Amino acid sequence: MTISIAKSTVILNDLTAKFDAGVLSYTPLYNRIYLTNPSNRDTEKYAMMGSLPGVREFLGDRQFQELSSATYELKNKTWESSLLIDRHNMADDWMGMYGPVLQQLGLEASAHPDELLFDPTTGLLTLAESTVGWDGQFHIDTDHVWGDSGAGGLSNDITGPNLVTDGNPTAAEAKLMFNVARVKMLSYKNDKGKYLNRAISSQQQLAIICNPLAEQGFREAVSASTVSTGGVNVTIDAPQILVTPYCATNKWYLVNLSSVARPFIFQARSPLQRQMKDATDIEQKSIKFMTEARYNMGFGAWWTIVLTTTT
Repeated sequence: MTISIAKSTVILNDLTAKFDAGVLSYTPLYNRIYLTNPSNRDTEKYAMMGSLPGVREFLGDRQFQELSSATYELKNKTWESSLLIDRHNMADDWMGMYGPVLQQLGLEASAHPDELLFDPTTGLLTLAESTVGWDGQFHIDTDHVWGDSGAGGLSNDITGPNLVTDGNPTAAEAKLMFNVARVKMLSYKNDKGKYLNRAISSQQQLAIICNPLAEQGFREAVSASTVSTGGVNVTIDAPQILVTPYCATNKWYLVNLSSVARPFIFQARSPLQRQMKDATDIEQKSIKFMTEARYNMGFGAWWTIVLTTTT
């Protein structure tokens, strides 16, 4: 039994609709902490220039200052997913078995950038501790130095306390770690001796990334459930908490979302597209469902993220 062009069109529309529904069913985490940069070439260069000199009173002649710079390159990658569908199954109206598969394939495509960030082996959060960023230091390191940023180096890699229960901080432990990391982040200075992270007007401009095991401790730490009068305390100004099982149990991250710069870059070259072919070609045994997208992710502003490793 062959498939008519009309029936093939209906099936194609149904499968692509299932795929698109899968894409929309997943809410990615990466786009909250990445700086998205549109790309129009194979490789992009990022000149992470020294900070602007700031404002001074206009007395006498102007004092022009040059920007220091360091170049960081990020090459786009092509990502694909390919699925073979038995053409006879399609002709026999066995499409119910493929709908969930296509929907899951769409979800996987939508979640892939999160994997590039969180994967415990190859994700950027893990590689940040051993991969050189734009300033010549590991992206997460203990001795970032640039210009007049200060003697001894600036660390966004700090050691937390010895927890009572490994990976599962109490509210008191989580509160202590949060405050230490926040103070550390606000202490960084740029190459002109000015603070890199200006005043944070709302705790909602900060994000905590942690393992599910640590979630309860952090939620209790940043949003107390009761007040002294015994009533319920509704906390409006609290940091965002992003929970992922990919995050190691002994590590958590504080990210500054108020800055234009972000700790990571999402370089978008070509959006996700999908195609199905050979639905009516009797020479082919299988129908091909294919997806493709071009993008990559890399390191951005190290001063907008602090890693705390508990002992």
